[in-house]
Amino acid sequence: MYQLSPAGIALQSIMSPSGQRPRLLRDAVRAAQVPDDDLPELIAFAWLCDDSPTNDITEADWLEIFAASGFFSHPLLPSA
Repeated sequence: MYQLSPAGIALQSIMSPSGQRPRLLRDAVRAAQVPDDDLPELIAFAWLCDDSPTNDITEADWLEIFAASGFFSHPLLPSA
C-alpha cells in the first residue's frame, strides 16, 4: 500500500469527513496542492468513498483530475 506524503495525508483528512470529496480534490488539483505521487491514491479515495462521485463535479472535472495524474485515455477515432 502506498504511503501518502504529509501533504496528501492533510488533504485526505480534510476530505474524509466531507460529503464533497470529489469537489475538494478537484479544487486541490487546480490549486496545485496535491503531490503528484499522492494523486492516484487520493483519486481512488475520492471515487470509492463517495456514493455518487459524479454528482458533485462534472465529467470534465474528473477528466482534468485524471489527466493531472498522468492517466488519460482517449478512444481511437474510427477509420473512414
